[in-house]
Amino acid sequence: MKILMIIDRYIPLWGGAENQLRQLIPHLQKLGCEITVLTRRWSQDMAAQDSIDGIPVYRVGLPGKHILATLSYLWGLQWYVLTHRNSIDIIHTHGAAALGAVGVALGKISHKPNVAKVASADRIPILEKSALGRIVLSVFKQSNAMICLSKEIHKQFQRINIPEQRIKHIKNAVDASRFHPLYSSQRQAWREKRGFNGTELLVLFCGNFRPIKGLDILVEAWPRVSKAVPQARLLILGHEKFIPGSVKESLQKKIQEGQIPHINFEGETPSPELYYGAADLLAMPSRQEGFPNVLMEAMACELATVSSDTCGINELIIPGENGILVPADDPGRLADAMITLLQNPDQRASLGKKAREYVVRNLTFQQIAGQYFQLYNEVITKT
Repeated sequence: MKILMIIDRYIPLWGGAENQLRQLIPHLQKLGCEITVLTRRWSQDMAAQDSIDGIPVYRVGLPGKHILATLSYLWGLQWYVLTHRNSIDIIHTHGAAALGAVGVALGKISHKPNVAKVASADRIPILEKSALGRIVLSVFKQSNAMICLSKEIHKQFQRINIPEQRIKHIKNAVDASRFHPLYSSQRQAWREKRGFNGTELLVLFCGNFRPIKGLDILVEAWPRVSKAVPQARLLILGHEKFIPGSVKESLQKKIQEGQIPHINFEGETPSPELYYGAADLLAMPSRQEGFPNVLMEAMACELATVSSDTCGINELIIPGENGILVPADDPGRLADAMITLLQNPDQRASLGKKAREYVVRNLTFQQIAGQYFQLYNEVITKT
C-alpha cells in the first residue's frame, strides 16, 4: 500500500504535527505501507529532495512564505501527484481543513482516494466566516474520510454537515520507549550541565509562539509563582519559524520591562524528552488544542502537568488523578495550581506516575498505526 503524506511543514521544522507524522511512519512501514512525504519548501537552504529516516521527502514550490511561494507550492503538489499517480494508493493530508480540501482536489485529478486529518479545532470556525472559506469547506467535505483528534473537532464536523460514516476518531500517539522518566543520576547530570544547583524547581512550557498556545497567560501568572516559590524557574521551549502572529518578541519585551525574574527562552531542541525528564512541572495554558503531543510526551515522562480545561486537553487529563485542569485565560487560577504543585512533591509524583500509566495503556503508536492501516484498507475498498 503506497501512501502519499502531505503536510505543510516537515522536519527540520519541529512541531507537534511534524513529530507525530515522523514517529508514526515506521509503524506504518511495519504494517506494509510504503510512505512518501510531500511538503512545502519554506527556505532556500531546504533541499528540494531529501531523505529523512530513510523516507523520501519532496519539498515543492518556490522557497519562502510569500504569495508566489504559496501558489507555486499548490502547483507543485498538483504536478507531483499527476506525474506519480501510478505509485499512489491514498493521499493523506495532515493539518487544517484547507489542506484537506487540497487533498480532495489532488485526489480528484489523480483518481485516488484521500484521507484528511484535522489536528486543530481553531480553523474551521475561521473558514466559516468568509465566502471563500465556505467554498473551501464544501470541497473539504468531499474527503473520503476525515480524522478528528478531539470531541470539539467532531462537533465542528457535525456542524458543517459531514456524514458520520466518514468521520473517524483516531488519536495522536506517544512513543513511551523514547519518552520515559529519567534516572535520578541522568536528571541530576542534565541539570548540573545547564547550571542548576539542584534546589531549583523547573517549570516547562513547550510549544510554538502562536497566541492560541497561551504563553502570554503563563508570563502574566509567573510573577505570582516566583514570589511564592522563589526557587522556581520557567523554561520556555519552542520555535517561531514561519509562525504567523508570533508573540515571542512582545513577551520578551514585557519580561524585560517588567523585570519578571527567572524566565529562560530555550529555543528548539530535537530532544524534548530530556527537558520533560529534568523538569518538575509542565504548564500548558493553551486557549485551544487538538490532541496535544506535548502533553502526551510529558505524561509519558511522568511529569506532573497544569493545563487549561479546553478541548483535547480535557480528553487526556482526569482532574486530580493524572493532572490538574484550570480555566483557560485565567492567570490567577493557573498561578495557584502551579504554586500548589511546586510546594507538594508527593502530589507531583503521584500525578506523574498515573499520567504515564494512562498514555502507555491507551496511546501507543502500535495501536494508532493499526487504526490507520484499517482505515486505509476501508477507504481503498469503498472507492
